[in-house]
Formats: sequence, structure tokens, C-alpha cells
Amino acid sequence: MTIDLPWAPFQIDANMGWSAVVQDMLMISTPGKIRILPALPGSWVRGEAGPLLAHSGIEVLIKWDMTQKEVQVTLHAAKADQTIELVVGNERKQLQVIRNEPFECTFQLHN
Repeated sequence: MTIDLPWAPFQIDANMGWSAVVQDMLMISTPGKIRILPALPGSWVRGEAGPLLAHSGIEVLIKWDMTQKEVQVTLHAAKADQTIELVVGNERKQLQVIRNEPFECTFQLHN
């Protein structure tokens, strides 16, 4: 059965699900680990996103330029100092993120 409507019905599961999927394409986190751009679509050559909220209350800002193979990440721990593993491409870094002190780093991707 098809219903032809002049307006699109609001579907909460689809609308909320889409934003969650996009966030997971840009950042996936588990306690103690944040992975940046794990499933970036090839057509998203340049962009920025954030703040995205990772586990343990870490806010993540991401800026990327795939023509330059560069990713910039800013982390902000709002609740407490934390040690995390940050993964971007094939690179992994152990970082100490200090509460209320933004931590910025730039990655050069090698593919």
C-alpha cells in the first residue's frame, strides 16, 4: 500500500537513527578509546563536525581535508582528567586529556 502525501511524515526512529549513523561514521567511542573517521564516505572530501560527545563526557571536534590527507582533532574533557587512546587511520596515540583544557592534534594520513 502506498500513500501519496504532499508532505513527508515525521518518523522518529528514522530521523534519530540517521543522526546516530552519521555520528558513528565520524566518530566511534568506547570507554578509554576514540576512533575518528572510521567510515567516512569518499564523497565527503572536506568537512568538520562537532562537538560530538564521546564516552566519559569527552567532546570531540573534527576537521578533515582528504585532498591534503589531514585530520585535526580537538578533545575537551568536561568532567575529569582522562587517559584515552585516540585512533585516526592507522595511527594510535595514548593521550592524557586534562579537564577543561582543550587538547588539539593534527594527523597526516598515509594510505
